[in-house]
This record gives sequence, C-alpha cells and structure tokens, in this order.
Amino acid sequence: GSGLIREPELDSKAGVSDIGMDIGAALFRLSPSLRFPFELHSQGFTCDEIANILDISRDAAHKRVQRARREMRRHLRDYL
Repeated sequence: GSGLIREPELDSKAGVSDIGMDIGAALFRLSPSLRFPFELHSQGFTCDEIANILDISRDAAHKRVQRARREMRRHLRDYL
C-alpha cells in the first residue's frame, strides 16, 4: 500500500483491533457534555431528538456533535 491508510492490527490475544481500542479511548477523553450527544448522533438520533433528550436547544445539540467530531478527528488523526 501507499502507507497513507493504516490497516488496523489485531491483538492476537484479545482479538481487538488497535483502532477499536483507540476509538474507545478517544470517546472516553470527550467530556460527558460532548460524548453523550456524539454517541446519540452515532446511533442515528437527529439533533432535534438529541436536544429533546438532553433538554438543550437544537443549536446546542448541533454544536456539541460538531465539536465532538472535531475532537474525535484530532484524537484519531493517525488513522485518518
């Protein structure tokens, strides 16, 4: 390959890929105010639904999802 995209390596003992562990670690590093909207959005909830669930404005829900995406990209930049 060109080396631009790294294939996830499997840990032969645990059967868990490095990227999977790194995604979990990156999620854990998000503050709860960003992690919860991000997790809901990744489960298919809309920003309107997230706003209702968390009792925040739609704009706040959208901004939190976008900020969480930026932080996740930064934490996972080695894989992107």
